[in-house]
Amino acid sequence: ACEFEELRKSSGCEFRAWEEYRRIKAGSGTYVVSASQYDDDGDHPIPKSSIKTTVATSNEKSSTNPRRKPPPGPGWKCKIVLECGKKCRYWISPRRNIEFRRRTQACEFEELRKSSGCEFRAWEEYRRIKAGSGTYVVSASQYDDDGDHPIPKSSIKTTVATSNEKSSTNPRRKPPPGPGWKCKIVLECGKKCRYWISPRRNIEFRRRTQACEFEEL
Repeated sequence: ACEFEELRKSSGCEFRAWEEYRRIKAGSGTYVVSASQYDDDGDHPIPKSSIKTTVATSNEKSSTNPRRKPPPGPGWKCKIVLECGKKCRYWISPRRNIEFRRRTQACEFEELRKSSGCEFRAWEEYRRIKAGSGTYVVSASQYDDDGDHPIPKSSIKTTVATSNEKSSTNPRRKPPPGPGWKCKIVLECGKKCRYWISPRRNIEFRRRTQACEFEEL
């Protein structure tokens, strides 16, 4: 919404802002409810070509869309998939073809690849870091054993954290939003996710960021 507001300010027109927003978000989620209903205001229909979804690779020229985020690193590929009724980008690692459902997590993995120099060791470390939270990887368990280096099951076990959990169990795991918060593991669109539950009214938040905002309030 803030991104759209910046476009509104710069264009001075909400229609032109929407047209530009749709171009920027081509190939990724708009996070707008029933976005297509806003694509034609009667006088200024948005050309279908401007909202067409395209597939990018690490060799793609940046001139095609300067605002589109680049691949996580050299050799990465992406594919467009239908996820929960909307088109999303999956990012595929160079060596083991690990499919990441979100670019942020793919970038995290790329950093581990650079530091370790080995995609298997990077994956092992990534799994340890993400223990108890979503990996955002399609069928993550299929990458846990390369034949010679099976990852210990104890390092990838999913656990449920509460605000009383000792930080020593996993120093990299993000803590609950505040005292008294609980969390539960749920299956969402075929993957395990954490829902954060408020202390008094048991309000269930699907994302920790929004739970932290609520905690501040």
